[in-house]
Amino acid sequence: MSLTKSELNKRMLELRNLRKLYEDQRSQNIKLRAENKELKLSVQVLTQTVTELLERVAKLELRNEELLVMTFGKKKVKVEMGTGTIFFGNGDRDNGNGDRDNIFEKSVF
Repeated sequence: MSLTKSELNKRMLELRNLRKLYEDQRSQNIKLRAENKELKLSVQVLTQTVTELLERVAKLELRNEELLVMTFGKKKVKVEMGTGTIFFGNGDRDNGNGDRDNIFEKSVF
């Protein structure tokens, strides 16, 4: 069984197209792998940087709290049960004038 000249030319054209497509896809694959490798390294560096910065922020927050305690003294904490609200300050909700001096509220919900 032999192929006709037109059938042979058609199959050769398909083969050339597939080979060209394969080469293009291979070069794109290599390029994408290199980019992926660079991005993974970048993610590692950024993750390490974020971790270091979070540690520094935690240390600075602790230091800030220590300085606040050294400067203003320790604040009393009052928790209202059932409301989910914590009051920081002298423990009074009202100073007699209707003002709420020295009270800071923080909801736990």
